[in-house]
Amino acid sequence: MSSSKADAILHPIRMRIIQELASKPCTVQELLQCLQDVPQATLYRHLNTLKKAEVIEVIKAQKIRGTVEKTYALAQASAILSGEEVQHLSKAEHLQHFMNFYTMLAKEFEAYLEGDVNFEKDGFGYHQLPLHLSESEQQAFLEDYKKLIDKYQLKPREDRRMRTMVPSHLFQNVKEERTKMREKELQLTAVKAMLTIPDEKSGKKPAVLIISGSGPVDYNGNTKKFASNVYRDLAAVFTEMGYVTLRYDKRNLDAFYKTTLTDLIQDAKEAFHALQNQPEVDDKQLFIAGHSEGAMIATIIAEELHATGLILLAGAGQNLIEATEYQRERAYKEISAQGGFKGWLFQKLKVIEKDRQKADNLFKRFKEAKEDVVRVQLVRMNAAWWREHMMVNMHHYYEKLSIPILAITGSKDVQADPNALQVLKPYPTIETVIIKDMNHVLKIQTEEPSMMKLMKQYKQTFSQPIAPELCDVMGSWLTKQIQGRKSHE
Repeated sequence: MSSSKADAILHPIRMRIIQELASKPCTVQELLQCLQDVPQATLYRHLNTLKKAEVIEVIKAQKIRGTVEKTYALAQASAILSGEEVQHLSKAEHLQHFMNFYTMLAKEFEAYLEGDVNFEKDGFGYHQLPLHLSESEQQAFLEDYKKLIDKYQLKPREDRRMRTMVPSHLFQNVKEERTKMREKELQLTAVKAMLTIPDEKSGKKPAVLIISGSGPVDYNGNTKKFASNVYRDLAAVFTEMGYVTLRYDKRNLDAFYKTTLTDLIQDAKEAFHALQNQPEVDDKQLFIAGHSEGAMIATIIAEELHATGLILLAGAGQNLIEATEYQRERAYKEISAQGGFKGWLFQKLKVIEKDRQKADNLFKRFKEAKEDVVRVQLVRMNAAWWREHMMVNMHHYYEKLSIPILAITGSKDVQADPNALQVLKPYPTIETVIIKDMNHVLKIQTEEPSMMKLMKQYKQTFSQPIAPELCDVMGSWLTKQIQGRKSHE
């Protein structure tokens, strides 16, 4: 089906028909006026081919002087080949359809040259612009490109001419020396993990274990409610630097309330050893990059595992309880700043005072509970996980660690306090960096951060690449650590 549909669409004349119907539904006579070089019998034949392939449909039929005049329109989304349909085409079919496509463009260009041509005014030119992009950057570019095209897909109007824009083609230059990668899924005791390896044959490579933040996230950084792909993108960043990476699911994705901090520490240790034992890995150059809660777990396990160094992303200088308090105070500040009726109502209902009391009561209940799981208004909550985090003193671990540590938080992070990095200054092995405009999911955010619009703002940045400055800082720091170790060998 995919091949026949491609054959139907990717024909010079049929592509011109589709282009006309993309602007508005047309009758045969209206199409003949637009495609004056196409005989009527030929046009009917191509219309029948498109209709049979369900690319177009008849939306109206009316009798005029004993004949039936049909109005054709594109069937919704069917004039576009899906990724799956394109995937099934052979190399020969791809080349043939590519030539058909450019045959159509050549025909349109010929018609353009016969008109009143003004190259400068029309913005005409021949350009080939190489773009050097990571996988995540290319995805962000394509999404931005689509948004730009969508913005200017305007309806026909008297003062608007139809302008053909030759689409850009993003080919990966096979001659370009860029890091490729291969992935392999591993099964650990309680979780699945994804190993990403630079596709280079020369020797063993340094490696980075990625430990994710709190919540039921899979090894890409996704939950049932949203897809951030932050850890997939982070792995790609490290792999393009030449590092093997391992990232893994959280335990009990479908029943995360059962998972304790002890469980998470155990899974992190097992993941570290699994990465350490990979044949491609230089086990003397094994770093840990922890994000949010993962930064705390990385700090807790680093000494026992003899990690080469730590990268603490959006989670250094605080324990989880302190980070939670920071988030609440940010929210209270926003509520206090509300004006108008909403602000008056918040004050009248004493929203902040009541929420403070509710939070205090909840933490007291977690602390005193004998059970691992408690029900709060019928919702099961992980009391054991909270109790364990209440016992964590991060400075106890900072004081014991002698390995190099890079602690990074974004200036627009509302879940981890960037000012908390100040408490790390006395520790000589810890280097701290605040990335301008970076949020908690490691993306650049232009809008002012808000706890009350948190998920909306995150979702707006999910398609963006990992903050470029973050990549540069991590890359430089890792290179410095590798070179430093080599100079001492």
